[in-house]
Amino acid sequence: MPFYILDLIIAFCCVIHVFKTGQDRYWIYIVIILPVAGFLAYLLMVVLPGLLNSRQGYKVTNKIKKILNPQAELKEALKANETAETYANQKRLGDAYLGVKEYQQALMVYLRILKGLYATDPELLLQIAKCYYHLGNADECLNTLTQLKMHNPDFHTAIGRLYYAKALALKGDKVASKHEYQAIIKYYPGFDARVSYAEDLLAWGDLEEAKALLQTLSREVKRSERHVRELNEESVKRMKQLLAENQW
Repeated sequence: MPFYILDLIIAFCCVIHVFKTGQDRYWIYIVIILPVAGFLAYLLMVVLPGLLNSRQGYKVTNKIKKILNPQAELKEALKANETAETYANQKRLGDAYLGVKEYQQALMVYLRILKGLYATDPELLLQIAKCYYHLGNADECLNTLTQLKMHNPDFHTAIGRLYYAKALALKGDKVASKHEYQAIIKYYPGFDARVSYAEDLLAWGDLEEAKALLQTLSREVKRSERHVRELNEESVKRMKQLLAENQW
């Protein structure tokens, strides 16, 4: 494609963007009079800031930050906690450790603040249960979730019930775990419950059931809206990996 035609297409796109987003009209003259420099200026001063301030832009920049510096939130949480060891700062620190999969460190922080007004805090107990599960301690995970429910009967959490099913599987109680999974996958928001169930089905050797579950989920993912796939990105990745590993 000749350069001047590409230049015209870019200028036309900029003009459309100016009208569509209500930008100052002088940008039209700039991109026409100064084709390359004008377009770059418009891109840097108008388009990119608009993208970064949008919801989608925030998601993209946040994902890039995590890729480039996965320890950033942990460093900030450590710094905040050094300034003031408040409950909020320590909870943030525990969450930051959990986010980078340092489960033992996260657990130590959570247990340290599990006292006083927060001795039965449901959100805190849920995080502790997650840590125990990822550390391979099924009994303590189940016990923590039981304590959560006992002290907070009105606190309903789908993720808590999912971890209960996962912990039962980790403990080796296949019958009880399957019962929990089959109940929760009917209402769990997102794909995580079904992917987790498929993972445990494979571990139990129930290949046909796992295959049917994953293939049905794969069709659903393909039909789902883009924002749904983005919200369930990690689960979708795990699903695709399981399908590929088993050549289904």
